[in-house]
Amino acid sequence: MMVRAALGARPDVDQSPRGARARALAEESVELGRRIGVPTDLVHAQRALAHALLAQEGAAAATAIRAALREAERLIDEIGATSLAPLVLLDRADLARFEGDGARERALREASGLFAELGAPLRVQQIEAQLAAEPATPARRTEVA
Repeated sequence: MMVRAALGARPDVDQSPRGARARALAEESVELGRRIGVPTDLVHAQRALAHALLAQEGAAAATAIRAALREAERLIDEIGATSLAPLVLLDRADLARFEGDGARERALREASGLFAELGAPLRVQQIEAQLAAEPATPARRTEVA
């Protein structure tokens, strides 16, 4: 939460001291999570690191962002915290927004399906609204036609 507060509401790349502070907090959270050994906290810390990296460097940090999200997914699988899985997919969709390769829509659709399985209809509605508001990808245009 401190990382999100440090980033503010700006979804774009932020190379200001605020972005650097958010990244430092996220890295500290990951280290603390490893020391304490609470896997769910470490999942959230890895996600926070991905958010901070994305906000500070954008797609230039894609490799580090993917590594943080892979670690979060590994922990989720290890402890069976399936309710956290769609959140990581939303993070992957955020990264894909910068890369523009169609992965965003796939990640959002997969997250929507997992949220539906978890009985979270409001999250499903939010994702469906996002998908409806975004321009169609070539694959989606063929599905619609």
